[in-house]
Amino acid sequence: MQNKEVWENSKHLKYLKEKEILKNNFKNVFSNMQKGSDLWLTPVYGVEIILPYLKKYQNKIVWCPFDTKESNFVKILKKHNFNVVYSHLENDQDFFKYEPKYWDLIVSNPPWSIKDKVLKRCYQLNKPFALILPIHAISGKFRYSLFKKNKLQLLTSQNRICFEGVASKNNRPPFESAYFCYNFLPESICHEK
Repeated sequence: MQNKEVWENSKHLKYLKEKEILKNNFKNVFSNMQKGSDLWLTPVYGVEIILPYLKKYQNKIVWCPFDTKESNFVKILKKHNFNVVYSHLENDQDFFKYEPKYWDLIVSNPPWSIKDKVLKRCYQLNKPFALILPIHAISGKFRYSLFKKNKLQLLTSQNRICFEGVASKNNRPPFESAYFCYNFLPESICHEK
């Protein structure tokens, strides 16, 4: 019995347990994405990253198509005197069928499991946009053709965004994210702290 206690309390076992927990969290994050659990709420600083690039749109209407009035995008943009319209599937406003009567650009954090469809629709709308997506969304045959044809712009951050409501350790997804943009940034790639 004493040997069992020594083993259970050993650093090696703790390391193995922690490694297994991290492995399971990693699996859970991706399986949740595949099952359609796309609740990756953007924290305030994740929205503030985009503010310097929105200044030129101060008198335009910003559409947040994957957001409710409680979204940090809606709250922060309104706080900074932007004219914001928002829509959400829970209000029967499906991004692929609904469009506000007036809007000039899109800023949001769409469901990552349908990023290809979202990007395709955004490019078809042919207005500026900035969407938070996982950095690995930069690859893939379908997205490659979209980005090549439409000149992808990226806004990256020095720090990984710790999304709210993510079922992973410290709300940190196991990958980086960035703003994927179109006709939005002054350069192809911009970096923020």
